[in-house]
Amino acid sequence: MFVACFEESIVGGRRVEQEEAHRRALSTLATLPGFQGGALLHFRGQPYRYRFETRWTSRDDWQRFADSDDFLAFRQALDANLSAPFVTELFDVKVEG
Repeated sequence: MFVACFEESIVGGRRVEQEEAHRRALSTLATLPGFQGGALLHFRGQPYRYRFETRWTSRDDWQRFADSDDFLAFRQALDANLSAPFVTELFDVKVEG
């Protein structure tokens, strides 16, 4: 398994819009080969900080998405509510339970 995470700082007052953008993104991602699921996490105590975690069957599946026009549309929809560009972190899963 492969995990791609996106650290997000959103514009004040845009939480509802950003959460809805992620719902739409998850619907789109669910149609892509290798996508296994995702979750939007909200950091307690920091109202405008989020992490979006996505799980993929393999790094190759993730890379196909990252190199596609779908990724550009994904970024554009989420960037509209961000106060700074999101930071991407990529992880190979070594142990899973």
